[in-house]
Amino acid sequence: MSRDLIIGGYVVEYVTVWNSVIRPLPGTVLRTMRKRRGYTLKQMAEMLGCTESSYHRYEMNQRQLPNDLPTALAAFFGCNVADFLPPPRPLVHDA
Repeated sequence: MSRDLIIGGYVVEYVTVWNSVIRPLPGTVLRTMRKRRGYTLKQMAEMLGCTESSYHRYEMNQRQLPNDLPTALAAFFGCNVADFLPPPRPLVHDA
């Protein structure tokens, strides 16, 4: 089931599975925040010092954000660093 979650004052879609909230992937949050602030892919890439292609891969969750970016993005967008970190992997219990 898909629902909305407020991150940094913006609505971001998230998913629930078995009544547990699964955080949106970092790229999904990044894309939502960028669009709400009115920045283009090119502008964000220039601000972060990467190519437009690399930035697009971050937003599409095809590439993990470098370790220094979550903190910088959280400060820039005024939200929590955890919003730009990959969700934790579920624990698997052996039977």
